[in-house]
Amino acid sequence: MGVVYEAEDLKLQRGVALKFLYELKRDGQPIERLQAEARAASRLNHPNICTVYAIEEHQDQPVLVMELLKGEDLRQRVKAGVASTEELIRIGMQACDALGAAHAKGIVHRDIKPANIFITNEGRLKLLDFGVAKWMQATEPEGRLGKIAGTIVYMSPEQLRGDEIDGRSDLFSLGVVLYELATGIRPFERSNARLTMDAVLHDTITPPSSVNRALPSSLDRVIGRMLDKDRERRYHSAADVSKEFALLAQRRSGAPGKWKMAGVAATLLLVAGVSATFFARRATPVLTVKDTIVLAEFVNKTGDPSFQ
Repeated sequence: MGVVYEAEDLKLQRGVALKFLYELKRDGQPIERLQAEARAASRLNHPNICTVYAIEEHQDQPVLVMELLKGEDLRQRVKAGVASTEELIRIGMQACDALGAAHAKGIVHRDIKPANIFITNEGRLKLLDFGVAKWMQATEPEGRLGKIAGTIVYMSPEQLRGDEIDGRSDLFSLGVVLYELATGIRPFERSNARLTMDAVLHDTITPPSSVNRALPSSLDRVIGRMLDKDRERRYHSAADVSKEFALLAQRRSGAPGKWKMAGVAATLLLVAGVSATFFARRATPVLTVKDTIVLAEFVNKTGDPSFQ
């Protein structure tokens, strides 16, 4: 939907990215799209969301002035091969943090796909392109942006049906992206758009670990729930998914949770108790009147014959 150039802000002496559209359609939709992106993104301030500095005009064409990023989007990452479990967890957590910030502002992205997820050279994820984002509580007519927006293979069932959507639609789309990263396969892609839409609406997925044996079954559960056709059975928020990924990361790193620490403490107390009992039993006994001491080879110098 657009082309991005690297530029320099001469006033602030910093590198920026300038986003133009390829062409202006007669109905003005690209301008609508760019203005919608500016309105949505300008309200978001999060380390995992690309910052929009301003919207300018060049030869009567609006231009977004954005944060300049160095790295690659997930399209290149997908081409490089399947991701490791650790990488999937990192991407999932950061993407959910970004979506959580957007959803808290009432914004649904509506177009989560590899091209809109960028990984910087430092490994930080940046969510891009809020051009089709919709204000969940907006009162203005939907107009042209009310049409199905996004990329079909990554859309949620409710988005394809034209239903009202919320943040759970983004979680479904993110689940599709993670599935593709994990297996190299787009789970609902078919030979044409009609069959793809039917697959999104009705087909069940093959568990990722059945395609990529290096993946743990615990990842199947998380991605599978993100891709549930019924949004009521999906995670209720991006924060819930992020917590799941954090738990997976903790388990894989071997970091002890509170129950493991409690078990260690109980074991230490048991060892201490056994040790105390052992040493107590080995303490020097107290002599009683029944105890006998045998003395041999002594000389009686007391003069008392009873000691003879």
